[in-house]
Parts: sequence; structure tokens; C-alpha cells
Amino acid sequence: MSKLSEQILRIEDAYAEVDRETAAFARESDLGCPDGCGACCTDPNVEATVSELLPMAETVWRAGRAEEVIAWIEDGGEGSACFAYQASSPDGRQGKCGFYESRPLVCRLFGFSGNPDKRGTLRPALCWLMQSETPDDCQRVKDRVRGEMTIPDGPAHAMKLFGETGDTLRMPINQAIRKAIDRVYLARLEG
Repeated sequence: MSKLSEQILRIEDAYAEVDRETAAFARESDLGCPDGCGACCTDPNVEATVSELLPMAETVWRAGRAEEVIAWIEDGGEGSACFAYQASSPDGRQGKCGFYESRPLVCRLFGFSGNPDKRGTLRPALCWLMQSETPDDCQRVKDRVRGEMTIPDGPAHAMKLFGETGDTLRMPINQAIRKAIDRVYLARLEG
């Protein structure tokens, strides 16, 4: 097994832990993304590290879509919504991730994790759309997190991943997937 394959397996293990925590938080909080929502995926300013996207790059490669993704990015897609987003509504806000199972850490944590305040207390970092559509539910969750509800610690998960990979440089998601695909390609060449 190559070093890159081992690294991808470690990242996937870390993602499994994140998924367990965010699923538990979603169940306990009774919060969820609005049906069919993909608004967060349309933001071209979403940033990730190259390492976060290695599992997705491997999936893209295995699906035979690496050249297609690279061409799309090089043809101007870099400043667009995430390459993996598949819109299903005219305004683009409804849709889904075409590579959901291998999505990066930033996507796994968005709306279902917390960030520490200046005192180190975790505060929910809830999605803006959730907050506008279900403000009472979101306030209830914020109040419960101050007391009895546990919320995934976004920065702690990021630091664990960054410590595992040594990669802390965040960049626009389409730029990061391009570089991740390049790393997968080079690892395959080295064989």
C-alpha cells in the first residue's frame, strides 16, 4: 500500500469519527438541513486543504472523472460553486453533492459543529439558512449547548486532521481538489 493510500485511509477514519459525532448532534438537536438544500455548496469561497480532499480526489480518479474535473476547473470553474455540486433547481440552491461519501472535513462539519468563543466555550456554528428558517429551533439548540448538549468541536477535528497530514494551507475548494487530483495522479505514477 502506498503512503498516499495509507494517508487516505487515516483521513477516512477521522471522517468516520466526525460523521458519528455530527449524526449524534443532529439527532439530539433535531436539526437538519432543509430538504434538498445545497446552498452552502454554491459558495465559491468555501475553503479546504488539499489533504481534506484526497479521499474525494481518489474517488474522482476511480470514477474516471479526473480529466473532466480538471478541464472544468481550468475552463473557469475555479471561481464557481464546488465542482461536485449537482444543482437541481433553477436558482441552484437545491441540489446535492455528487461525491457525498468522500466530501471534505469542512462539508462534514458545516452547520453541525461548534467553535470556541474567547473563553474557550464551544458555541454552535449553525448554518445561516437553518437560522433564518428555524430560528426558534436554533435558539433552543444554542441554549442547550450551554448546558447539557454536546456539540462536535470543529477546530479540534481540524487540528487532528492537520496534525495527521501536516497540511494547514486552506484554499478555495476547487483549487484544492485540483491539487489533490494531481497528488493522486503522481502517487499512481510512482506506483
